[in-house]
Amino acid sequence: MAIIMKKRKTSESKPSVSAKRPRNFSSAVNPEFLAQVHALEALLRTPIKFVPASDRTSPDAQDMTVSSPDRVLRWRIDKDERSKRRRLVLRHLSENWEPFLLSHNLPPCGLFNTGVICYRNSGLQVLMHLSIFMNWLEEYHHPDDCVIARDKCLACHLRRLKLAYWAVHASPQLRERAVRRVTDRMNNHINSMGWKEPEGMQHDAREFLMWMVLTVRNQVGREEREVFDATFCLVSDREIQCPKCKTKRFLQKENVATAPEFNLLTDLANAADGERLIDVLNENFHTQREARCENAACKDNGNKPMQQFITLAPEVFICTLKRFGTKGKNFNPKKIKTEINFPEDLDLSTHYGHPNTPRNIKLLYHLSSVLYHKGELSGGHYITMAKGPDNVWREMNDNRVIVSNVEKALHYGEGFTAFVLTYTKHHAQGYA
Repeated sequence: MAIIMKKRKTSESKPSVSAKRPRNFSSAVNPEFLAQVHALEALLRTPIKFVPASDRTSPDAQDMTVSSPDRVLRWRIDKDERSKRRRLVLRHLSENWEPFLLSHNLPPCGLFNTGVICYRNSGLQVLMHLSIFMNWLEEYHHPDDCVIARDKCLACHLRRLKLAYWAVHASPQLRERAVRRVTDRMNNHINSMGWKEPEGMQHDAREFLMWMVLTVRNQVGREEREVFDATFCLVSDREIQCPKCKTKRFLQKENVATAPEFNLLTDLANAADGERLIDVLNENFHTQREARCENAACKDNGNKPMQQFITLAPEVFICTLKRFGTKGKNFNPKKIKTEINFPEDLDLSTHYGHPNTPRNIKLLYHLSSVLYHKGELSGGHYITMAKGPDNVWREMNDNRVIVSNVEKALHYGEGFTAFVLTYTKHHAQGYA
């Protein structure tokens, strides 16, 4: 009788803990940083209760209860690599206006209001006065390389508008006719590209501006999108600290590619009339959040202070002042008309980088345009104050363009309140 021998299955050898790489850790890192990671992993495998203070953890003894100090180091490595990548993809994209525009001192052009579309005109004026976006349309989005139909491609429409808007060798009359022809064609295809008109309420210029930015990003190729994200995408992280046991929880945003953040929504519910913008931002960057403590000995479920900080700073910083709220027992929506004093030069150095890392790099932005609104949530009017290639501020009220100044841009008055602030990054040695 034959005996059938069954071969015993041998379990495959599992990789050791030391052979595993940290999650979301790039393989193409500097050897020096990689050596620091291996040293920190060896330190974490040792059952110790105290981690000496160093640049990997925290300069303060009371912060030694960091739940995962290795995440701080991985965050530093990841931030440095992504910052280098952004500088690499932006090296061919100029933030200055084209030389022929500066030499001719070409003034901007007005946009005709063919209906109740002042919200569209004001948003388009904001984009037309961003030199780095104009250069992106010229250098990175050629119509022959477009991946979708031109009539449904918003980037192609904006490129045609850019060529007509800043036409150097055309007379003012020809420019106006060309701009109106391009904008009429674009407005006819706006709805087919995904824009939905709100029902029963006023059109929101900020929503339309953000819709244009997001639509352009989703319609272009991978290489164009990478440069576009480096121009507009704001990456911010958060850190929560338990008030009882001082345990910190590091929250790193993981959905940057799927849900990019193109503007910073600034809450004005608790802002005082005449308060500085930097003070309002400080309150928004330091808030409270209900969360459970990760410390097994604590597990507190109450509100905890949360600090937000900018991880990757975009070339274009868009700050939206949230001017909507509720009032009464029925929570009826209302407009917040609080006046905010915003500067021409915005310094965000204190909010740039992880709070436990040395801040030796400054982050400074210069004001490019201000989108103003007058009226209530049920109706009103939008205008734009923007600085042109000749560094002259102008007021753009649909097809009316009036020469103005920076004082008027900062404090317009006449019932108008600032809604969307657009800043461009300052480039110099020692700055981000």
